Amino acid sequence: MGRRVPKWNQKKLTARIAQGYGQGRGRNYKPWLLKGDISSKGVTTRLWSPKTARVHTFFSNVEKCAFLLGEFRADFEDYLEQGPMERELTMEIARELRISHPRYWGTKIVAVLTYDGLLFTHGKRPQLIDCKHSQTELTGRIEEQYALRHEYARRKEYVIKHVTNESYPWQLIHNLHWIRMSVLQRMHTRVSESDIEVCCLTLFNELGNAIESSSRQALREFLKKHDTQRGYVDGLSALALRRLMWFHHISFDLTVYFHDVLRGPVSALRTQAPSHSRVRSLYNDA
Repeated sequence: MGRRVPKWNQKKLTARIAQGYGQGRGRNYKPWLLKGDISSKGVTTRLWSPKTARVHTFFSNVEKCAFLLGEFRADFEDYLEQGPMERELTMEIARELRISHPRYWGTKIVAVLTYDGLLFTHGKRPQLIDCKHSQTELTGRIEEQYALRHEYARRKEYVIKHVTNESYPWQLIHNLHWIRMSVLQRMHTRVSESDIEVCCLTLFNELGNAIESSSRQALREFLKKHDTQRGYVDGLSALALRRLMWFHHISFDLTVYFHDVLRGPVSALRTQAPSHSRVRSLYNDA
C-alpha cells in the first residue's frame, strides 16, 4: 500500500519557488520534488556525485542507473533530476493535444509536471531522461503524459531518452559503482592523495607497456606485483586502476563483470595514451 498522497496548494507552490527548488545548476541545483512529495513506496536513493559536487535523489533504481550512465560519460557536464517543466508550456501542449492537463490531487490547481532527469553534455543538446519499468503499459493517462513529455522535449530542443530496467545489463551498473567508488573513498589513513597520484602515473605507464605486448598475466596478479615492487600499500594499485578508468585513461568492456576482468589477462584493457601532465591535471580535478 502506498504512502498517503501529499497535499499541494498555491501556498506550497509559491514557497517552493521562493526557496529555489527546481532552479540552479551544478552544486547549486535543488530538485523540484522531494522524497515526501511522492506517494509511492518505491526505492529512493541519495547519491553523492564527485562531478556535480552534490547529493542527487532518485525515486527508482531505473532513475539511478540512468544517472550513473550519464555521469560516467567523458563529456558529462551536469544532471538535473526531478526537475520542473514549464507549466505554461505544458498547458499549451495539453490544449493542442486535446488532453486533460494533470492537476494536484484533491484540488483544481494545474500541476507542475516534472522530468526524471535532464542530462547536459559538452557540445550536444540536453537529453530529457524518461524512466519507466519495462512492464509499464502506455495506455490511458500514462500514454497521454508520455505524449506530453515527448512534445515538450521537442519544443525545448531536447533529445528524449527512454530508459527502463532492461536498458542496461546488471554487469554495467555494478562496474560503474565499482569505478566511481575510487573517487569517493580513501583506502587507508596512511595513503595521501599525492601517493595515489604517483601510483596512477606509474601504473598507467606499466599497464600501457603490458597491453602493448599483449600480456596474458592476470590483471589481479599484475596489480599485486605493482604494489609489491613499488612498496605501495596492498590494494593501492587496484584503486589507482579504477581512478584511471574514471578519467577514461584505461577502459574495458563494461558489459563484462569487473571480477572477471580482474581474473582475466591485462591485454583485455585499453589505454587512451594521454601525457603525464594530462593524467595529473584530470586527477586533480576529482
